[in-house]
Amino acid sequence: MGFDCASKKEMQQILQLGVSPKRIIFASPRKTEDHITYTHEQGIDKIVIDSEDELRELAKIVPSATVFLRLRADNPTSRVRLSEKFGLDVPEARVMLQVAVDLSVKVTVYEYNETLPSKHPISIIDIGGGFTETNFRLVAPAVRSAVDMYLGGETSIQWVAELGRFIVSEAFYLVCRVLGTRKHLIGYVDGPNKNHYITAMWSYLGRPYGLSDREDDTYTIWGQTCCGADKIMSDCRLRCEMQAGDLLCFPSMGAYTDVTASGFNGLLRAQGQSGHSQFEDTRS
Repeated sequence: MGFDCASKKEMQQILQLGVSPKRIIFASPRKTEDHITYTHEQGIDKIVIDSEDELRELAKIVPSATVFLRLRADNPTSRVRLSEKFGLDVPEARVMLQVAVDLSVKVTVYEYNETLPSKHPISIIDIGGGFTETNFRLVAPAVRSAVDMYLGGETSIQWVAELGRFIVSEAFYLVCRVLGTRKHLIGYVDGPNKNHYITAMWSYLGRPYGLSDREDDTYTIWGQTCCGADKIMSDCRLRCEMQAGDLLCFPSMGAYTDVTASGFNGLLRAQGQSGHSQFEDTRS
């Protein structure tokens, strides 16, 4: 198992656990000079980029690094289109690879394309993340099929998949207390602050337990902050009328939740407790 880190802080945390620098890849395509210098000092030699500016910066600070190009793989059906922010098109990658040759920088190409310069043989391909309990069994055979189709079952390539969400998503629940309701079936909960629900903005938020098919019990759930964007969920059907003091339990809250908490409006972050779930999963 390796570790995909996005910053100096994350690399420090992993190194403090005794992990070898060889098992770490600095995967953020945008990084500051001090973070790049830190990777060099710690012997972390795998770095991801997607711009010529950063390639030239690496050539100056860490000329011995193994550089990975992040290629743009657009999926218009994805909930979060990171391709709008990161990644090179193949024509851009060709230019980058020639620049790398000129700078004597070693580049490992992420994506197979027979038109790319042969001076940079493929050794590692990272297929990214986004895996969940729901889609993993569908994605795995599709990946195997694609390897056979496009790479002829090539066995010398090292494959990387980012399984962070898959590992931690189901490990946590978030339990909130209903502070009160208003007409039009609006409920307010004491979620520590809206940023615990950033996952809801990406449509990953699990529906709370106790769902109903009765349209009469459809609620809009809001957090307690003063922020107008603090809507947690719309069209949430519950088995019974929501009342002050009730508890709502949101499943699958282990990813992109507590880590994004900011203490907005001075509200405290949620306090975690370990133990076995005592909530009955009534979802269909």
